[in-house]
Amino acid sequence: MKRYILLTFALISILVTAYFIDSYNKVADLNSGGLRIGLTIGNNEENFKSKHTQNQYKHLGLRVKTFNNYTTSNKIVGVPDLIFSIDANIDTSNLYFTLRKNSSLVVETSNFDEINNYLQFNKEDNNYEVTVELEYSFRFIKGYYQEKFLIDIDYPMEVILNKTSVSKGDFITITTKNRSDGDFIETTSDLNKLSLEFYQDGEELLGFLPIDYKEELGNHCINLNSKCYQFEIVDKQFNEVHFNIDNSTLKRTSSDEAYKQYYQALNQAYEENTETIMYEDKFIIPTEGRLSSDFLDTRYINESKTPSSYHQGIDIANKEGSKIYAVASGKVVLSQDLTVSGNSIIIYHGANLYSVYYHLSELKVDVGEKITQGQLIGLMGTTGMSTGSHLHFAMRIGSTYIDPWIFIKEANDGSIFEK
Repeated sequence: MKRYILLTFALISILVTAYFIDSYNKVADLNSGGLRIGLTIGNNEENFKSKHTQNQYKHLGLRVKTFNNYTTSNKIVGVPDLIFSIDANIDTSNLYFTLRKNSSLVVETSNFDEINNYLQFNKEDNNYEVTVELEYSFRFIKGYYQEKFLIDIDYPMEVILNKTSVSKGDFITITTKNRSDGDFIETTSDLNKLSLEFYQDGEELLGFLPIDYKEELGNHCINLNSKCYQFEIVDKQFNEVHFNIDNSTLKRTSSDEAYKQYYQALNQAYEENTETIMYEDKFIIPTEGRLSSDFLDTRYINESKTPSSYHQGIDIANKEGSKIYAVASGKVVLSQDLTVSGNSIIIYHGANLYSVYYHLSELKVDVGEKITQGQLIGLMGTTGMSTGSHLHFAMRIGSTYIDPWIFIKEANDGSIFEK
């Protein structure tokens, strides 16, 4: 009897030991036998891999080593469609996923689709880490498991237009997203006049597409890297203005010699076209006074039946000597007395953007001088082709004049009042 009891006890010991050994091996070999977790790219089924790491867990007093065997992946180019897979010979529960961008948590969820949604709709080049956490059980042994995948995503560069409907004298701001070193934009258009340059703005590109007053109304296309981006030029009503200039002034300021001097000076000034952006987010008004002529007013001189010009700025009238200020920081590229426009100043603000100040009585800055927003640059006058003391103020992108109110309307607190 005693011998029978000893044999029974030995048999039970062998079975229990075998059970524990089997359980131990099962838990200790999660990767190779009991549990496989995968993350692949849907469009080419390339496996994500990362560096070899080691984590240690304790199970019922036993130190069990589980190894996360993954090696670093190459950069992924494009918009990934991640596929999560799990192959388990043990019971798993409570799956949980997190997504980190540069170590910052951006998604935590029990639904893996939310990881994909974030990556596909919040496209941003970055290093991402996907973590999978779960609980498992085998017989009476329970545990926790975590796997990490490191992903370096390079999304394709996007080109973004801030609007698709513009009027003459307006402009479209074009920016990029997810630009990589070496990415650039080739540009063509059906516009009669294309004044578009791209400049570095941080890691991205910035460009302004101005709409000249001579462009035809209707649908147009700007081709950026061979892709057509459509926009519409819509109608806008402008005013007619009739005024008189004495013949001696008109003759003196509109001669061939006067215009030759004028265009030579302007062409030299507009050669300044560096990439550095110097202007602030918000512009200020250049002076105080009465609006005597608006942008794109159709101008008739001395009772002429045909327009002499389309006003390419705004006129602000006030007493002679009124102070004129720089609307934004920049560099003076013209400070000169010209027969046509009188004492004239042009400031370059970067990104192909210029501000223009004509008919001054006195110039307070010199060519090449770097100035700050709000700095005194001159005094109001009536020099050049002028009928009274006023400032002719204009804004220009490249070779195209644009509506100055786009920049200064928000800053006008009533200092520039209606005519």
